[in-house]
Amino acid sequence: MNTNVGTRSLVFAFVLLALSAGVAAAQGAIAGVVRDSGGGVLPGVTVEVSSPALIEKTRTAVTDGQGQYRIIDLRPGTYTVVISLAGFNTVRREGLELPADFIATVNADLKVGALEESITVTAESPVVDVRSTTVQNVMNRELLDAIPTGRSYQSVAQLTPGVQLNRPDIAGAEAFFSTNLRVHGSLTRDQAIHLDGMDTTSGEGDGRFQGFYRDDGDNEAVVYTTSSIPAEVSKGGVRINMIGREGSNAFRSSLFVAETPGAWQANNITPALVTRGLPTAREVRRFYDYNFTLGGPIARDRHWFFSSWRWWGVQNDAAGAVRPDGSRSPDDAVHLTGSVRVTSQLSARNKLMVYYSRMLKRTLYQRFIGPNRPEVASSRHTTPIIYSAQARVASTVAARLFIENGFSMTYTHPKIWPQPEVATAAGAIPKQDLVLGTFANAYAFRSDLYKGNGVVTSSLSFVTGSHQYKAGYQLRMAHSRNTLTITGDRHLIQEYRNGVPSSVNVFATPVATDVWLKPELGIYAQDSWTLRQLTLNYGVRWELFRGVVSEQDVPAGRFVPARRFAEIPNVPNWKDFTPRLGVVYDLFGTGKTAIKGGVNKYMWGESVAFTERHNPHQAGGANGSDRRTWTDLNRDDIAQDNEIGPASNRNFGLSPALRPDPDIKRPYHVEYNVTLQHEVVPRVSVTAAWYKRQYYRVFQTKDLAVSFSDYTPVEVRSPLDGSAITIHNLRPDKLGLVDQFETNSSNNTRRYNGFDLSVDARPRSGTTLFGGITVGKQIDKTCDVPDPNQLRFCDQTQYLGYQTVAKVSGSHLLPGGVVVSGTFQSYPGNPVNAQATFDVASPEAGLGVNWVVTRAVVPTLTQAQITVPLIQPGSKYLDRYNQVDFRVGKRFRVGNTSFDANLDVFNALNTNVVLRVTETFGAALDRPLEIPLARLFRVSASVRF
Repeated sequence: MNTNVGTRSLVFAFVLLALSAGVAAAQGAIAGVVRDSGGGVLPGVTVEVSSPALIEKTRTAVTDGQGQYRIIDLRPGTYTVVISLAGFNTVRREGLELPADFIATVNADLKVGALEESITVTAESPVVDVRSTTVQNVMNRELLDAIPTGRSYQSVAQLTPGVQLNRPDIAGAEAFFSTNLRVHGSLTRDQAIHLDGMDTTSGEGDGRFQGFYRDDGDNEAVVYTTSSIPAEVSKGGVRINMIGREGSNAFRSSLFVAETPGAWQANNITPALVTRGLPTAREVRRFYDYNFTLGGPIARDRHWFFSSWRWWGVQNDAAGAVRPDGSRSPDDAVHLTGSVRVTSQLSARNKLMVYYSRMLKRTLYQRFIGPNRPEVASSRHTTPIIYSAQARVASTVAARLFIENGFSMTYTHPKIWPQPEVATAAGAIPKQDLVLGTFANAYAFRSDLYKGNGVVTSSLSFVTGSHQYKAGYQLRMAHSRNTLTITGDRHLIQEYRNGVPSSVNVFATPVATDVWLKPELGIYAQDSWTLRQLTLNYGVRWELFRGVVSEQDVPAGRFVPARRFAEIPNVPNWKDFTPRLGVVYDLFGTGKTAIKGGVNKYMWGESVAFTERHNPHQAGGANGSDRRTWTDLNRDDIAQDNEIGPASNRNFGLSPALRPDPDIKRPYHVEYNVTLQHEVVPRVSVTAAWYKRQYYRVFQTKDLAVSFSDYTPVEVRSPLDGSAITIHNLRPDKLGLVDQFETNSSNNTRRYNGFDLSVDARPRSGTTLFGGITVGKQIDKTCDVPDPNQLRFCDQTQYLGYQTVAKVSGSHLLPGGVVVSGTFQSYPGNPVNAQATFDVASPEAGLGVNWVVTRAVVPTLTQAQITVPLIQPGSKYLDRYNQVDFRVGKRFRVGNTSFDANLDVFNALNTNVVLRVTETFGAALDRPLEIPLARLFRVSASVRF
């Protein structure tokens, strides 16, 4: 996909938008029951809501035969509700604060009287949603500004009870990389990243990756939904829905400035860490964040605009990396983002929103690993083109009938290259020591990737007081094209063990892959049905998922001839139904206590990863690379053809080693939950919840060319304690035979069982407090494997127990405009994922000790090596990780201008617990690879006028 193709796709999608029939922007709603003084329900009552957040100013509904009303698609803001009926007095409730994605219950009792007799009360905003089973944490603009975070959706997400990042974030340092979210046993591939209810992922891999880096200043609120996601959404992990800010009838602007000089960071390296092999930690030379916003009217009450511009970046020194001259090795990243949103009231019944964002990204030393020189171990990552565009039309067809149409597109073009000073140097052969974790010469891969994701959505809602029927579709197409080569033009990585040549990893490069998701179609129907104190939320979703491998022509490389591959359709072609069911019961009929339960099926998160995996031309699969023995006969430290052993895969680079089962099904997971939510006092609620999740039809790989009977058991002795371990040696005549077949497993699975206890307090006194405790157990079982050497500890059921995560966040306004706020997070000592790229074995299993058995241990070994886990899962963990961040600020106001000055302290405890260690048995076992950023201070100031 080039820029012209992307532009044509954009125009085509807008045409589809004009012809299609409606998207849920995932806004809030106000609903309730109107009765007379005797308790009888009143049909035909007019309910009007108004707010400055609405460009049309007011919305109106009429109660149905059961006296119920519901007004949907309301933006977050402060509302006034007026309830009136001829012959009765008028009830007016003011100051109702409506969060995003929340159904506020406003009931009323009307007394007989003149219509002009009005009863006005200041509304206590409800905190218990008695009509929805979704579990979510809403971070509105006030909270986003008040609490010290890195101003990214990831750094804010880690404050939500139950949610975990694949690596902790301090001050937003991880926002420049692919940090992913999971909750209650979900996979990170199941996270959904939405802007105003529409998909904004990049279309890359399994669909977890953000298409662009959101500008925090452009968010009105961020909603994290963690359970009971309705049928209008495909995925069932963490749903991140960023609600964009809109303009108003008054011009408003803001400027946020934050700086952290390197001198404002403490040191958390101790002699003990140095002794263990970590001489330096990741250090900040500079954090900076500049964010300017401007919004207002183009034409009052008709056209509004809002724009935001952000320049932010970090300049780091990488952990454990020192140049030969003693200087530190950099790890820098910078982003520049600009966006504009226009909201138009086209007519009394039609509203249009158009959004466009453009971003530039540059990371000078990305993917830095281990104690190496930066020009050797890192890549230069530039993304000259990143844009996101959206359009949405909301139409009121009749009093109870609403249609929404939407379109969203994201396009990115990242380039990943070795550092220029070493990429063209003589003898720039990538080298890696598998035991020491060190690299030499140059980063191995060159990648030029184009990826795009386009979505057209449409929905129709019919709303009565008792029902909210909704039906619609989402049509998504994604494209990923990648050109991949190996640095040095030798098409291999030379591998060592403690400095001794051991093996080479050869690649079927050059590679030029081209795959499509064509299309993913989801059609859904759902209803929310209220019967007195009981609300049923039920729906069903049908999904079509179809991938296509494009025709590909690729030139010859060192180890492979020129290749041509014809187009392959239907890789895969899946069709599935996913029912969703939720039940809510208003226990006492007061809107303050609700019992909720849900059973929901979600399909496995996917984009083009499956299609890429079964692309006959790809570098990452079983036939795309091949590890072979290497003996440096002439000791010139260059792997010559006569020094490289035979192929361990006879189909290397020539034919697809991994074939899909023609009847392969898409995996899915089922979530069960029961919650009890209670309003303790006005604006303060507590929630207790139980969650269970299990994955089904998980993929497994079978090797049709080699069976378990082709392996011979060999007993070796553990280098840890001398105990006997059985490994399996392949018959020599079977070496290199690969015929892998991917199908569904009835045995492999992931199971989660856990409990949450949380509190949410947002009183009017200027105090906010939220957080909770999660106690859960996650177990992976992967015993359907192609190699008997993978059976050891394949079932974690008997090894793992429950783990506890605790977190609390809050802010408080003191006299004199002084604001104090902070966050506390506590996690078990699970290792973090170094690259945050792919799903790996569950970190809840703790650390491993992996012994690489070679012919030095078993001289008759057929395979180049066998990796043996020496300790059982759950037997070895890192120390518990606790993070405290806090802020002290002062607010000033002069007329219509407000000014905030803040001092933030991140990692206030200056914790230096180890986050990741070497897990390969040998001299470097347990060597620390990463610790948290040391305590750092940030000064920030914001002006709003």
